[in-house]
Amino acid sequence: MRQLFVVGTVLVVALANMSWANEGGAVKCKADGLHLCCNTCEVVVNEVLAKTPGVTAVKVDRKAKDQVTFEAKDEKTAQEALNAFVKSGLCCTVTVGTNKLTAAPVTVEAKGDELIVKGVHICCGACTKAVKALFKDANVTVNGSGAQRDVTITGKGLNGQTVLETLRSAGFTGSVEAAKK
Repeated sequence: MRQLFVVGTVLVVALANMSWANEGGAVKCKADGLHLCCNTCEVVVNEVLAKTPGVTAVKVDRKAKDQVTFEAKDEKTAQEALNAFVKSGLCCTVTVGTNKLTAAPVTVEAKGDELIVKGVHICCGACTKAVKALFKDANVTVNGSGAQRDVTITGKGLNGQTVLETLRSAGFTGSVEAAKK
């Protein structure tokens, strides 16, 4: 009986130690929905995650439905990585275990025949083509240089909230405002 008690105690202590060791371990994360059309998009994603403290083991696979995986110190760090994507003009969902993290909702009041979306990730012609395809009934121009640019959308009665949601659904984001006249 005493041996059974000792074995049981050892087992409980071992399980507790495994639990405590796992508690401080990294969590596996998956970012879905990012626009990743080229090598520069991939470089930007890697740079964003490299600059996010607590993120490691980054893997970008453009061929696997634009999937990005990484490890984060904890769920808060995964949220910080998602926020960094948004700041860089990209948008996605990040899955941590069974939890899905999404970009913070933004209410856009801007409406009009010309809207400007600032800070959109557009690093190449394929990015430009993808954004233009989202707004078939409007004229879309891209201004600036680098991986983040401003997009001007001209059309009849544009709704800024709809514009932002359309961009986000395609893996892009930015700050929407009415054009100044």
